[in-house]
Amino acid sequence: MSVTVARTQEDILDTLQLWSPDTCDCSVHQAVEELDSDVTYPEGYQKYIYYMTQAESVDLHAERFIRRPRNTVRWPLFILFDHLSIAVRKRLRPLFRTMAWSLQARAKECQYHRKLGESQVLYDTVYEENVRKNICQHLAWRIANGISDEDEAWLNSVPNKRIYEARLDILNRVIPELDIEWGFERDGSMDADGYVDWKYPAPLHLHFPEYADVPWRTVDDVQMACDERFPPGMVVVT
Repeated sequence: MSVTVARTQEDILDTLQLWSPDTCDCSVHQAVEELDSDVTYPEGYQKYIYYMTQAESVDLHAERFIRRPRNTVRWPLFILFDHLSIAVRKRLRPLFRTMAWSLQARAKECQYHRKLGESQVLYDTVYEENVRKNICQHLAWRIANGISDEDEAWLNSVPNKRIYEARLDILNRVIPELDIEWGFERDGSMDADGYVDWKYPAPLHLHFPEYADVPWRTVDDVQMACDERFPPGMVVVT
């Protein structure tokens, strides 16, 4: 059941992040919901994350500086702005926006996604590819090693990293998850503007290294599991 938590923009400013997935060379701005310390959130409440363009990220950075200069300073002298009233700082917004534009990290699009420009489609595409890779790689690891739900619950119910890694070594009977190779099919030629024609959604290829003792039946099982999770043709297992 979804729960809507009342938030007021006057009291809460979302946190800005520059997200770089491991599935391409894009760097994408996203804002992460900043939770209100005075609100009790339901157990398992997921923070809201949304896409921001470069200009929007600069605006948010400037607004955070106006509201909370002590928390956003990059240079020691910026602390002097903390002694000004918020009304005065608001009148200095053009200055703060110029400062934010020079300080804020730049987003970028890789050669495969550049044609999408600064858009929600860009963010959705990059996010979908990253999630699809993570899900399919994890499915392949579970099936190849015969990992049950009980095994995974046992793995995750640990008090520290050392015990987690020891249990993970036990479960890696055939192959570690990170050794399952992956790549996206991004065939196409680059035009004069540096854009690459590519398939969307780009098919994901999973490949078990030659050293791994993975029977073909297991490969077929992984392919079936991926086809059940995503439309056929979106994932190719070899």
